[in-house]
Amino acid sequence: MLESVKTYYQGMRIASALLAAGLTVAAGPPASAAPAPREATQTIAAFYSFDTAVPGATGTVADVSNHGRTMRIRAADGGAVRFFERAPKLALLFPARCVPRAATCARAMLETPHHESLNPGTRRLFFGARLIGTAGAVGTGANILQKGVNPGGSQYKLQIGARGKPNCVVAGQAAGEVFLARSSAPVTDGAWHQVACLRTGTTLYVYVDGVARGSTAVPATVTVTNTLPLRLGARNLADRTDRFGGGVDDVFVTIGG
Repeated sequence: MLESVKTYYQGMRIASALLAAGLTVAAGPPASAAPAPREATQTIAAFYSFDTAVPGATGTVADVSNHGRTMRIRAADGGAVRFFERAPKLALLFPARCVPRAATCARAMLETPHHESLNPGTRRLFFGARLIGTAGAVGTGANILQKGVNPGGSQYKLQIGARGKPNCVVAGQAAGEVFLARSSAPVTDGAWHQVACLRTGTTLYVYVDGVARGSTAVPATVTVTNTLPLRLGARNLADRTDRFGGGVDDVFVTIGG
């Protein structure tokens, strides 16, 4: 099964992140060589290519890793996701961010129910997405992918922070166990970028377009285990402030190795 998924990925746009051995380190942090993901020894927990269009505000998105972690589209105030062409296949576009203090806010997000296979514990964790957006799609900050919440529990998360720079977050069970790797490179120029987070050993890296753009130390004992959904595009459906108003494609989570 792994070989068939691997072959599929080689035909997908995510291949440069999952299969290439050429992830490099930009000038500046991190100072030591950042490791390349070892796809062959990891469990592919979930992969979403969005190549099956689902019309309207509700529906589902298939997990093409064949693990059955189907994502459900959730919406409020008339919000809806849209599927658009990213040749030769499709990508997903979230509703635009809301005007501050608007009476209503059209919003949408995706989530898959909790499954233990999506909890990395202390294992190697690699997750990310291709995304496209401008400063308006991010505002003061936007969540791309997360499982779990903080404070109040453990979490892994990819977000876009101040000045359009991605952040990778790992939070453990204990108070104060919050670790954030900040990218030195922004991604809000209206072009497609591949952004990924890698926790391995005692380091959390953030990658932009295959290059490590930042890192932070994470104790090997920090455990990420929770019973919350894997969510895409927002913290939750009620959230109006940290939503992502851009496009995403090739969302993945791999664990182990």
